[in-house]
Amino acid sequence: ALITGQIFSLLLVIIFLVQARGRKEALELVDAVTKDLQKERNQAVASDQKSRAILSSIGDGVFVVDAKGIITVFNRAAETISGYSADEAIGRPYGEVLRFESEQTGKPNTQFIKRALGGHMTAVVNHGVIVRKDGKFIPIADSAAPIRDTSEAVLGAIIVFRDVTKE
Repeated sequence: ALITGQIFSLLLVIIFLVQARGRKEALELVDAVTKDLQKERNQAVASDQKSRAILSSIGDGVFVVDAKGIITVFNRAAETISGYSADEAIGRPYGEVLRFESEQTGKPNTQFIKRALGGHMTAVVNHGVIVRKDGKFIPIADSAAPIRDTSEAVLGAIIVFRDVTKE
């Protein structure tokens, strides 16, 4: 009975040591995965910051809409040309914020954005104007291109426009 008790105690100690070792290995694995995820997150944040810095330094107005036409990105030049701040524009449908019109007819001209959301890149279009927040008409040249995912589905569109008053 004494030997059986000692064998049983020894087995319990072995089981405890095996579990402790397994727990330690699991914690080390979790730690390694956490460090990898943190590294990837830091790289993604750095990449995002770099992209935002590039976008904000572009002299042309740039905004991005999702597939539903909601503005998700609005750079400084877009703010300057349109008179709207990024805070006023982001999260709203582009048609509620920005008015693009034909310079010749005065009619709304958002066909180039709709075509991009339909998957077609549009060439630079002249003889268009954007109506600023203050009501002033600014002649612009604009273009739009679809944004696609890896399976070629359209996720939204990027629209680039510039003030061509001097030209």
